[in-house]
Amino acid sequence: GQGAHLNDRILRSPRDKKPLRECVAEIDLKRLDESLRLRLVRDMPFRSQRNFGSGALDWAWLADGRYQLYLHGGQRLWDYAAGSLILTEAGGHATSLQQEAVFNNSLGPRSVVGAINADLHDAWLAELKS
Repeated sequence: GQGAHLNDRILRSPRDKKPLRECVAEIDLKRLDESLRLRLVRDMPFRSQRNFGSGALDWAWLADGRYQLYLHGGQRLWDYAAGSLILTEAGGHATSLQQEAVFNNSLGPRSVVGAINADLHDAWLAELKS
């Protein structure tokens, strides 16, 4: 409930209703189910895709609005515990692919679907489930 900050700047995820086709997605393709991975590569529902290889950086940059969508097929607690809190405090939204809370006090890998706001998260999750 204290918000998220980058140095002295308060992080606030954009609330605009940007369509998926105009979004940049941060996706770790190698940990996704093969059919979903192939579909995302073949029929990109977003403008472009990136992957930096650091879960902590992924979450922080999403919270800062440097990209709008996030997908990872299997993060560990140390990847998502702080990151999901930072995103939530900045106004973003995240769940697992199964629409469960990302943080569940488990050490096992979790899928994560994140976005800069709840509306975009719902649209992204619906696209992934289709």
